[in-house]
Amino acid sequence: NERANISLLAAGAWKSGAVALEEYSAEKYNDQEDVKTYPGRSDLYIASSRNAQDNKFHEVVIEAKLAWLPIPITRNVSNLLNIAKEDAKKNSNEDARIGVCFYPLKVPSSDDRKPTQAKDIARKSIKYFLAKFDANPPDLVAWSIPVTLKPTPWEDLDDKPHYFPGVIMAMKLVTK
Repeated sequence: NERANISLLAAGAWKSGAVALEEYSAEKYNDQEDVKTYPGRSDLYIASSRNAQDNKFHEVVIEAKLAWLPIPITRNVSNLLNIAKEDAKKNSNEDARIGVCFYPLKVPSSDDRKPTQAKDIARKSIKYFLAKFDANPPDLVAWSIPVTLKPTPWEDLDDKPHYFPGVIMAMKLVTK
């Protein structure tokens, strides 16, 4: 789920010496309405003072989305990342605003498919994932396909067994 993936980003921030806050109240900006600001929530705030050249905090706000990604990948994957980026634009003027989308991979199971084959299929699908973006590719793409995988497929919402071998994360920086 989205929150679990955001929590991993927050843990990485804390581990690097930054401060992270998840699911917090934030003032949002709205250019289309008469009311320019409204109360809202943001997914992740990270502050770091790692820059030795100044003594100020550097702030990042991240808005996240999640989309299950069935393999083989047949659809354009950029739509939800663009929505996350547009949501990130609504945040206040931190140093950086980022839209992120997590794509958990979903490989159909079969009687003769083993977990190692599902991982191999997931790894090979990364290049197809990148090709599914339109003319506006992400600024950063990272993925995790762990070495071990639950040996038994899980039933999904459609009551069919699937392996879930990993997740792809794509980020898009909001430019001012």
